[in-house]
Amino acid sequence: MQAIEHSFTTGMKRYIVLSVLLMTAILLCGCTEDPGVSAPTNKAASCPDCCGETVLAIGIALNDSEVRTYLADSYSIADVNPNATVTLLLDGTYTTIDTIDVMIDSPGNLVHVYVDTPNCTVASVWPQPKRVPLEPPLNSTTINPVADHLVGDVFTVSGTSPLPAANLLFIEIIPVDFKPPPWEEHPGLKTTLSGTTQMVEYHNGVSRWYYAINTTSLLPNRYEIWIWSSPVDPYWEGVSTEFNLSART
Repeated sequence: MQAIEHSFTTGMKRYIVLSVLLMTAILLCGCTEDPGVSAPTNKAASCPDCCGETVLAIGIALNDSEVRTYLADSYSIADVNPNATVTLLLDGTYTTIDTIDVMIDSPGNLVHVYVDTPNCTVASVWPQPKRVPLEPPLNSTTINPVADHLVGDVFTVSGTSPLPAANLLFIEIIPVDFKPPPWEEHPGLKTTLSGTTQMVEYHNGVSRWYYAINTTSLLPNRYEIWIWSSPVDPYWEGVSTEFNLSART
């Protein structure tokens, strides 16, 4: 119990100190708004480059009231993408703006905070749930580890299942940063594959399954391979493995 209290107290102190330092940097750079006055669109008048856009973006993200709802537990800044975009509904029209994506790693989510630094605001917040499969119980479907590959490779993924031969399994190959449509809200093209495979070689209560993956149509990325048995269940109810797909040079 003392260890838990110490961890919580330490985390709170780190959050307070980091917030104060970042907010001080923002204030020194003039990145503040006068209540009742619309945020300026001229970058030089609102968020000068004196503090660096990355520092400003992190400070704005961590001090946003919606973002703070995801920071009750321990967290860290996982990455910052200075070339992100986000699509928003502005005055009845969908408009894409340039943003900085501050990625905050928390126990349950990878929180993407799209910061509009010219206006010192958070344009959008996307808490990406961490799809961590549970340890499979005895006699459940399994999937074997997959090595890394190059675009254009064809390889076979395999595993076992308690289902008798001829039963179907469902397969999804998706990027780890996949999000269902509208993808325009989150930068970068995404490519996926899906299919089914039949169980074979049923023996002593266990069948084997095999599925050939042709990566020709996939873009370089880190991918998850999910396999599950019920068509009414979401893919993350199944089991998965990951692999890197790199460009062929």
